[in-house]
Amino acid sequence: MRESFFTGKLTRPIMMSGIFMRRYLVVLMLIFPMNLHAKSDSPENLLGRYLDHIDNSRWDQIHSLTYPPDIENLKQLILRIIRFENQFEESRVQQIIFGEKVSNEVAAQRDSFFYLARSLEQLALALRQEGFELKGHEIIGDVKEGRDRIHLLTRITLEQGGRTIDSMQIYSFQRRDRQWYMELQPSITLLLELVEHRYEMRK
Repeated sequence: MRESFFTGKLTRPIMMSGIFMRRYLVVLMLIFPMNLHAKSDSPENLLGRYLDHIDNSRWDQIHSLTYPPDIENLKQLILRIIRFENQFEESRVQQIIFGEKVSNEVAAQRDSFFYLARSLEQLALALRQEGFELKGHEIIGDVKEGRDRIHLLTRITLEQGGRTIDSMQIYSFQRRDRQWYMELQPSITLLLELVEHRYEMRK
């Protein structure tokens, strides 16, 4: 039986240095965009399933709902950073994703779902390390852009050390081929893009 991510026991996480990094990842966990899809799912249902899978560490079920092209972009971004790390004999992102230093060839052999799962797991670990527990969510309203795009204003309720914290987030969805997908927002890749930019400046 799989225990709840936020209340069950965890394997020893890969430690991430820096309070800023952990807190940044906590914010990303709340807004992490997943291109979830299922024929009968509405945006509201997709959001609920995503949060439930995160709460219960169902990475394999998230895989079955992901939209491959956007997740492939995430993989390619991480691969570019890994190539930079190997060029400069560094391994911070490799330690986070793999737990060790790896070659460019080994990194490239992993599929995009692996990078998605490892990214989600590390974000969730950061949330847990800050003492947050997900208690629920409430959709406050929506803004429609035509027939095939919608934005959901959502209140995410968390608990930390006995106090309740409400975080307002906006989740955006597009309908393609009669199916809804949660959009991949630029904010989730911002930290990785900053890492890549710093390497580019060192070339």
